[in-house]
Amino acid sequence: VSRFVKVLLVPIVAKAFPAATYGVFDSVGVYGFLLAALGLLGLDSAVILFARPTAAAGGEADRRSPSQGLFLVLLAASALGAVMALGGSQWSRLLLDDPQYAPAFFWAGLTVPCAAVLMYALSLLKWEFRRGWYLAASLGSAAVSVVLTYLVAYHTTWGLPGLFAASLSGQATGAVVALIGCRDLFEFSLDPSLARRMLAIGLPFALIGVAAAFAPSLDRLFLARFHGLREVGLYGIGQKIA
Repeated sequence: VSRFVKVLLVPIVAKAFPAATYGVFDSVGVYGFLLAALGLLGLDSAVILFARPTAAAGGEADRRSPSQGLFLVLLAASALGAVMALGGSQWSRLLLDDPQYAPAFFWAGLTVPCAAVLMYALSLLKWEFRRGWYLAASLGSAAVSVVLTYLVAYHTTWGLPGLFAASLSGQATGAVVALIGCRDLFEFSLDPSLARRMLAIGLPFALIGVAAAFAPSLDRLFLARFHGLREVGLYGIGQKIA
């Protein structure tokens, strides 16, 4: 679903805005996803503790792990999102070679914790084989993102901030639906020893996920620095539909 949405957004945004604007939209979105993947801490894999009996839980599955993981994801992703949002001018100058796109980084930073929580909650739904809720969250997020992006692109003058606000709305909608779908899995108690065990499992997976997300970020960084945002936009369009 996520891949389909990215492809579907290409003609919507590319026809409404210049290639350079699409380049900013694409690049900042990729950087935001990189931070969301980092904020996930690999805990979408570490929730296997929930499905596996452990001695610490008296020979039963540790039902505290879903809520423990959610807390850690919220904490890490919110911190990373704040760094992106509050340092918008600096990130815009560093990554796009132009400080004027700070508002785009601000809105993308707000999206980071929503995207991380959505990915985490979807992983819980997968572990529990809750297909209905999984589809509702995935398709709901996609539908809200696509519809609001279209409205912003063709019926408002909000520009780039509006596009990222549409993305934020879609991610937030999906996260809320997914959390509702697995609400019975949460037992809100914090345990440092459990957190350490989950992170020991999750962080190696996080490194793999971040490495996979880092490659397209590096491409866009070099293109923006040495060839300009128009070329970044054309590159992004080609990569999305390839």
